[in-house]
Amino acid sequence: MKEISYGLLLVMWLCSFTIVQAQNDIVIRGRVMDKIERVSVIGANIIEYDKDNRVVNGTVCDVNGDFVLTVTNPQNVVRVVMIGYNTKTISTLTTSNMIIELDPKVNQVAEVVVTARKRQELSLMNIDDRDVASASTKIDMTD
Repeated sequence: MKEISYGLLLVMWLCSFTIVQAQNDIVIRGRVMDKIERVSVIGANIIEYDKDNRVVNGTVCDVNGDFVLTVTNPQNVVRVVMIGYNTKTISTLTTSNMIIELDPKVNQVAEVVVTARKRQELSLMNIDDRDVASASTKIDMTD
């Protein structure tokens, strides 16, 4: 009976360390939105980086643009990343529901060149240049 009570005390003592560790974490909640359109950004990545710019932790926005991230160290940097938007760094000091507005990236394309090739497989010649037929066209963005 004495051994069981010592075992229980040991388990309770070990569990107390995990509770102390959990109190150091910071939970950040918020919503990611498009700054111009004022709509939720679905699938944006919220990533925690350490001082050496290594990924420590991360999460993804849901269909409403909402996210919850547990930051392991308050000195780490948290960035919101999404394709087509500029990356934004957010503060780990604000833990209440925050709204993060992402600026869309503006990429201008002057012209697009499409090249198509067809390889003829039924040819009797072994010369690759004669086996390949190609065509090229230019399409202006105004068209």
